[in-house]
Amino acid sequence: MILNFFSSRGWESWDVEHRPLIPEGMPVLIDDDLRFEDGPAVPRPTAVVNRWLRELPASGAPAPSSWDYARVAKEWMGFLGRARGGSVRLAGTAEGRVEALSVGR
Repeated sequence: MILNFFSSRGWESWDVEHRPLIPEGMPVLIDDDLRFEDGPAVPRPTAVVNRWLRELPASGAPAPSSWDYARVAKEWMGFLGRARGGSVRLAGTAEGRVEALSVGR
């Protein structure tokens, strides 16, 4: 998983009408295969976390220093991806996440 920080530099060449509203320096998580969906209307957990990160400024965390949650989310998602042979997913069941944290199992 890649943690990148948004920059609008050169946006005029992106074939979009307006500069994106994403704040400069906003963290963006990207899966290693550069995909955000597993199929039509099936967002990956990274896409869901990115949506949550983009909402932080409007939900009481406008300071870029508070966006460091992205690093924590990246580590947590990586941990879950390695837990139990990769069978635990962020969007999976609560029981699966508890199992991933269980010691000695």
